[in-house]
Amino acid sequence: MLCVLFFNSPLAPLFTREGNLILPLKREGGWTKWGRMGWDFIKDNYISGNIYIKYISMNLNLGAKYEAVAHNWEVGEFSLKDLLSFSEKTLLFFYPKDNTPGCTVENKDFSCLVNDFEKLWITLIWVSKDSIDSHKKFIDKQDLKIDLISDPDLSLHKELMAYGEKKNYGKTYMWVIRSTFLLDKEGNILNEWRNVRAKWHAERILKELS
Repeated sequence: MLCVLFFNSPLAPLFTREGNLILPLKREGGWTKWGRMGWDFIKDNYISGNIYIKYISMNLNLGAKYEAVAHNWEVGEFSLKDLLSFSEKTLLFFYPKDNTPGCTVENKDFSCLVNDFEKLWITLIWVSKDSIDSHKKFIDKQDLKIDLISDPDLSLHKELMAYGEKKNYGKTYMWVIRSTFLLDKEGNILNEWRNVRAKWHAERILKELS
């Protein structure tokens, strides 16, 4: 689910762009920058009547099937519904490419924290457009402990808006947007982190969810 927030405070305007929420981030000393607010703040203010929340469905195709490889090299075809049924919650992470510096750092960081996420009843599943053979080599070379989905046609990327325009050195092109989503078994989005930096991303998410 995406959350559309209506504020009755002039200090907190809201606008959306390409489906993403852009909200004022509350920090000590006042409203200091635009960003994503934590759910604790939202819930506290919702209870006090400062925030009105309406939910709209993203209509994820839970029946769509994807080829995936487990960290033990077991390969199979699973529907999104199957993948989300493995635990109470699933952390679905989209990254650009196997065995590239940033993606390697991020995947290895999450692999080191697999047990910590499992204690929170969260399964980690990573997604890229790379082939299953590429995923196998990635798991073997980096000793990863995470299951990987192959999404060569970018269908799952596009469903969750993890693929779009990127600007670099004055050029605009289409590319994978490094994004992470916390989903429940029904495919509802409980939390999301978009356009993230690879380094320390795993630690930040674990800290926020603990």
